[in-house]
Amino acid sequence: MTLFLLFLCFNGAFAFKYSLFEHRNISTLIPASDCPPLYYGENCTIPYCCPETSRLVQRKNDFFCNCAAFTTGAHCEIVDCHRGELSKITLQCECPFGIFGDHCDKKVIDYVSTLAVVFIIIALFCTIARGEDEDDKSGRVGHSDNRNTPNRNHAYWTRAPQPPAPAIQTVVHIVIHERADGPPTYDSTVRSADPPKYAV
Repeated sequence: MTLFLLFLCFNGAFAFKYSLFEHRNISTLIPASDCPPLYYGENCTIPYCCPETSRLVQRKNDFFCNCAAFTTGAHCEIVDCHRGELSKITLQCECPFGIFGDHCDKKVIDYVSTLAVVFIIIALFCTIARGEDEDDKSGRVGHSDNRNTPNRNHAYWTRAPQPPAPAIQTVVHIVIHERADGPPTYDSTVRSADPPKYAV
């Protein structure tokens, strides 16, 4: 594994640039004219732009080649393959093991390390969330053996025992009325009223 990492670092220290014109016959790219090589037009101001890496752009009376990423030159003929080589057949960058991308500008180790960091962050987040969930459950139960342990959330999560509800007592009053068979007599009514006595 160490040798693989050293290989990637050593390979990434060099950038290889190639010219597309090294693999083409320049004289056949544009029709013969009195213009300098790779230029044409009425005043020889229009440059030839490599179709694989650029497109021709006109700005007022000027013409220039708008190069794609990792390509330079007046005709966008210089291709930067970073850690790869330019294929003479396809005119595209061929990347070594552990390197990928159109211009061999991406390393597998970079993506692996990024995924590893993301995985570690997710694992830490899940661990913290699980720990808080367990603290939540243990706090609701209210363990008696943790009373002497200092805990900031102990007072919040531990619930004091509730006093029992007061017992409801039912009081039954029984009133017994004596019923007479008939209406009260005059004597009993007068005695119960106990009228005052007047002297004559």
